[in-house]
Amino acid sequence: MQELWTNNTFWRILINSIGVISILFGSWLLFRFLKSIFINNREKKLMDKKFINIKSLPNVFKNSTQICLIVNFNQHVTLSLLDENENHLLSLHDGEITVGEKIFVLDTKKLKNGYYHILVKTDHQNIFRKIVVNN
Repeated sequence: MQELWTNNTFWRILINSIGVISILFGSWLLFRFLKSIFINNREKKLMDKKFINIKSLPNVFKNSTQICLIVNFNQHVTLSLLDENENHLLSLHDGEITVGEKIFVLDTKKLKNGYYHILVKTDHQNIFRKIVVNN
């Protein structure tokens, strides 16, 4: 091995290239690992605050659809349905919600096909989601 190193430039360049690539790849992996730890800690801190989450909604609403809210603290929540021009159509809930998952049913049989918006308001945040109704 010593002879290859001193006599042949090709092998020297190849071994140095492998070393540089290994260092770069290792640094990238370390960066990704530390970033994932930081993001997980940040998400845990956000969940400790007074935020709510909406579970994923279907692309198209047909007949009746469930809307699931995840609440971390007891808080006042207003859940509304808006038309495509963001005018208030229907109030699904307006009151206090306790900790946990709460499911609300939206009956779309009474609505025309088209685009609508769901608005969730609390004292700490607003969630605005676009939905499509196709009965």
